[in-house]
Amino acid sequence: MQLTKEQLVELVGTIIDGKVKDLGLTAVDRKHVPVPQLDVLMGRAPMNAEQAHAVSCFFRGIMIPEAQFNEMRGPDGASFGAFWKDLNVAAPTEGGYLVPTEFRAQVVMAMENIMSFRTLATVFPISAKDEIPTVTQKPSMTWGAENENFETGSFAVGQMLLTAQLGRVFIPMSRRLAANARVDIVALLTKLFAEAFALGEQEAFTNGNGTNKPTGFRKTGVTDGLVTAVPMAGASLAGDDLISLYHAVPQQYRRSATWQMPDTAIAKIRKLKEATTGQYLWTPGLGGAPATILGRPVVENPSIPTNLGGASPAVESEIWFGDFSYYYIGDNETMGVEATTTGGEAFRKHQLHLKAWEEIDGKMSLPAAFRYLTGVK
Repeated sequence: MQLTKEQLVELVGTIIDGKVKDLGLTAVDRKHVPVPQLDVLMGRAPMNAEQAHAVSCFFRGIMIPEAQFNEMRGPDGASFGAFWKDLNVAAPTEGGYLVPTEFRAQVVMAMENIMSFRTLATVFPISAKDEIPTVTQKPSMTWGAENENFETGSFAVGQMLLTAQLGRVFIPMSRRLAANARVDIVALLTKLFAEAFALGEQEAFTNGNGTNKPTGFRKTGVTDGLVTAVPMAGASLAGDDLISLYHAVPQQYRRSATWQMPDTAIAKIRKLKEATTGQYLWTPGLGGAPATILGRPVVENPSIPTNLGGASPAVESEIWFGDFSYYYIGDNETMGVEATTTGGEAFRKHQLHLKAWEEIDGKMSLPAAFRYLTGVK
């Protein structure tokens, strides 16, 4: 049985009332214990007007200190509300402010629309450092007769350390744009942050070297040599190469596997046909679903290099196939922001300089679930 949002609100309220009585209190300021709207916090629903206004006030207060307590009005005299700094979410140790949870949820949802890596991977909430257990050796079943001893099996669990790495975004912005009450500042910043963080995460989850950034799957697979490579058979990409790559992945991982490749490889595959029927191997998706190859979805990943060949021009690339749920992302689920109009070049150029940060890490947890095709051209 699953609780509805209304039932959860009622349950939390009952628990709070009980705790208030246990402490000998008569009342509690409910504004300090709000029950969040779960769909919004999980990024499944947009913010309502009240939440959007609160987030807008937060950002205007952060970005325009002189307007913290001023009521701004439009050309027709209509009030756009007062703007303030939300000191309740101050994070002095970070030198900035934690953005409202609703806004971060919108950024994450927009990131998933831009780049699908988070939807493919397994995302864990982490603190500064967390060890994630991983199975390194599995037991196997044996057979025997009645009253015989069970044979000793093998089972081992390792630990994968995820450390919150600091991902940063810097945005210079016109002060006039930031102060314009008619600009949907929430929509604007959601777009800017989502694009910046999505592209940065995609690059790190693909190619990151693990030093002050996530460890990309190519670092684990290619550089460290922990993923088996499947060389292309001929001088140019053929359907048989894709079939070989598909079957190189162990059967138990194929059912949830995804193809990842750059656009140059996609363009080549879309032209491939079966020799007997003349049908294309590429199957377009319907109703917003991704396209498929051999029944498994395809994700375009422009961070996979296309200049891997040794000769000139270097046009070789890679095609990856595997179960990307075995790529683990540790996310401390906070986002910070700080703004200045006086630091650096901001004062001289009459600009607003906005910087934002998040703390995440990523590592491949099971290299056996992946294979990659080399020499793609």
